Amino acid sequence: MISSFGYKENKLPSPTPFSTSDLSGITSAVLDLLNCPDSGDGVLLEAFYRSFHPAVPTGIGRHAVNVGKTKHDFRVTTVVSRTPLDGARVTQVVCSIGDLCGSGIASSVPSSLEMTLRKWGITDTTQQKAIRDTVRGAAEKILLVLIDREKNATSTDRGAKEACTEILGVELVITKIDDVFIPVVTNIKAQGFLHQMSLFENINPVHRGQAARTWVQTMLFRSQKFIMKGKTLVIVGGGGYSNRQTWTDILDFGVKVVLVESDQDHFAKGQVHRFLHLDIDYHSRDLEHADVIVKFVQSQIGHVDGCLTFLEDNVPLASLVGEALHLPHTPSYKAAVAAKTKGLTQSVLFSTAPPLHVMPPSLCSSPVVRLNGVEDLHNAVKQVPLPAVMKFEYGMQAVGVKHVRTFEEALSHMQHVPTILGVKDGLGHGDSMVLMPRLLGTEHDVDIVLMEGQLMAGFVMDHGPTHEPMCSETVISSPSVLSGEQQRQLVAAAAASCTGIGLDTGVFAVEMMMTPRGPKLLEINARLGALYTRVFHRLIYGVDLLYLALMAACGVRPVAGSNIVSGYTSVQAREDNGQLIAFPLYPKRHGKALATSRLHDQGTILYLQFHEGIELRDDEFDQAFALLAVRAPTLEEARTKLLATCTALELETEDTMVEILQDLVFA
Repeated sequence: MISSFGYKENKLPSPTPFSTSDLSGITSAVLDLLNCPDSGDGVLLEAFYRSFHPAVPTGIGRHAVNVGKTKHDFRVTTVVSRTPLDGARVTQVVCSIGDLCGSGIASSVPSSLEMTLRKWGITDTTQQKAIRDTVRGAAEKILLVLIDREKNATSTDRGAKEACTEILGVELVITKIDDVFIPVVTNIKAQGFLHQMSLFENINPVHRGQAARTWVQTMLFRSQKFIMKGKTLVIVGGGGYSNRQTWTDILDFGVKVVLVESDQDHFAKGQVHRFLHLDIDYHSRDLEHADVIVKFVQSQIGHVDGCLTFLEDNVPLASLVGEALHLPHTPSYKAAVAAKTKGLTQSVLFSTAPPLHVMPPSLCSSPVVRLNGVEDLHNAVKQVPLPAVMKFEYGMQAVGVKHVRTFEEALSHMQHVPTILGVKDGLGHGDSMVLMPRLLGTEHDVDIVLMEGQLMAGFVMDHGPTHEPMCSETVISSPSVLSGEQQRQLVAAAAASCTGIGLDTGVFAVEMMMTPRGPKLLEINARLGALYTRVFHRLIYGVDLLYLALMAACGVRPVAGSNIVSGYTSVQAREDNGQLIAFPLYPKRHGKALATSRLHDQGTILYLQFHEGIELRDDEFDQAFALLAVRAPTLEEARTKLLATCTALELETEDTMVEILQDLVFA
């Protein structure tokens, strides 16, 4: 193929293919082009590839490409965009059909890759998907290479200080070598390709907006980062070992933080704008602590834009500070207490009457009875029949949660557990317990983003069956295997539950069950979810919940393009980024394997560690030490990969893994 580069528009004909044996024709064409070049112009001689030879398709009548023996060819054009987190994503793929030499391709009506492959005799959907995946991988690799090079490029090379490549049109030919389909990149365009995508999407409304969606999301994210630069937030509590990356990332965001922390030598001390050492672990003194924080801010800082916490026990204190500083986007103290107090959460939702078009939160509520003493248990089991679930009213991380089958079991648990747990286990607000129904179904984490009552984003993750009777987690999976309708039900129920108790702005982690009667609320965490939640959503959806939480706290609209609310389905997320399944590791259950395996060095898995060292407790409450996660292109591949990994490391047997993974099948 001979073509030109650098020539003025309409000065030369389209690229022309020649046979490699036609040396005189090639020479003549090159000389003709060299007769009239401008400064910096040139002639490009490159290999010419045509599409693989069409097979004779069956079952599609005269719709095949080779009807009439006309020699046709097709070109694939992909749109690949930079994601908000500097990844690459193909957002649209279309094909154009013309004659063998490419003539007429530019004026062809664009069609889908699948329909074009069908015309070429590729009717198997699995084979079509494999070809699409190779095309997508080739196009995304090109943009990733450019992104990597631009990171170290000078301002002059980039074109300006912050200039970067956001979106490209990559043209390819699918050829065939030794029965293997190979995508060959023939052209890269920086402009002009979106017109073809627009035509395709107008013809096919189901695809409308896909080509430019990620491009627009990235622009919005950059605008949000610009607005957030220099904002000042009060953050109550620095967290432990698992939060160490949080503070590095916040520093990179350009946000100023006033950190309030009990540990005067906390590892985040050198990464924040101002540090206030204050012992805030005893929450009976939250009002007193709030007064100290507010006076410090008013005297030492002045204006702040928001206040929040990432720690469950500090939610009420952060709300008190927000109210005293008149910060409208920090949850109210009333809402924070309603979320923290599990019995109060459900009772408030039962009495909430929303507008007719909004889901009543009472539909997903369950009766909960508070247990202040042994004498309350007799009355509780009349309202909540056994078997049931007993948990701490102010607890977290499933500590102290137990399935109780008989009155004797419930009484023993109620008398025994508070004596062996303390403030460090999340009982800083009290050790009262509640009894609630044991719900049948599957458990799910629902992370939602709200702004002044409006649902901005929603994400659903799946959990496997818990280790009974203490309810510790087994597996966590993203994206969800539930149907789109079921996921939307969970998101709607989670949003209704949050707004029902007064949580109208922020990022909240809601735990729910999907029962035969629909979604039912377990509890609301009025703060950002656990460490792995943020990691999973970054990998699967390309969305950073930490940044959304900071924006919401400052009153900046937290727009996240890739989520259930915006129409980005789990099917699309799985196709774009694969299936991720995580396996929690417990010292008692997996201690031997942890001692003999170097999980950090396993290149095929993701390893997230929650604590600096393994803590072997003397009681029955074995808390997760780390997560081992695998990712694969499909759900079945991810299941197989996790099963093989856990059995190879002797974490579980094949039989126990089959039981743990039983719910991770498409609903």
